Amino acid sequence: AIVFAAVQNKGEMLCCTSPSSALRSDRAIVRAAVKQNGLALAYASKDLRGDRDIVSIAIHNNPMAFRNASPELLDDAAMVLQAVGLEAGVFPSVSLRLRKDRDIAMAAVQKDGKMLEYAGSELRADREVVLIAVRENGEALLYAAAALRSDPEVVLAAVERAPEAFKHALGDVRAARAVALAAVSRKPAMLR
Repeated sequence: AIVFAAVQNKGEMLCCTSPSSALRSDRAIVRAAVKQNGLALAYASKDLRGDRDIVSIAIHNNPMAFRNASPELLDDAAMVLQAVGLEAGVFPSVSLRLRKDRDIAMAAVQKDGKMLEYAGSELRADREVVLIAVRENGEALLYAAAALRSDPEVVLAAVERAPEAFKHALGDVRAARAVALAAVSRKPAMLR
């Protein structure tokens, strides 16, 4: 009862229990802890870090708690979409297989274009995915495939969002009048 009350008030108190403690495997205690502080998921037993209900409660409290979910849940498309929908920053923690999934990558780059860095190479070469990423954060151009870093429409979209993205452009597109004009009109110092 004392531990239950403690984790209800301060979820991270779960960390103060012994790693072998049965308390870290007690569903009611862990549920109360992650409800109060999602990051307490890190101190739950392996089994409970793989419990969909517990993990769901944790990520609704703090989406970054998903990084502490079991490898099985980090490879579960539905759970990953739920977590990425709340916080794109969990995308680097998901399984490599799901970082190659177009729908999941799109969800991540829509929220944070720089998550393109962690997408599979095919997706970094996917024009639609890259356009969404650079429209959210022009600096995401750095993570696009070389062919898209020299694509005038992609580079222009990136530069319109962040003039500094011009430095990531490749090839002849750097000399394109529309791209250069977009960069310097937003940031005159780009002429240097």
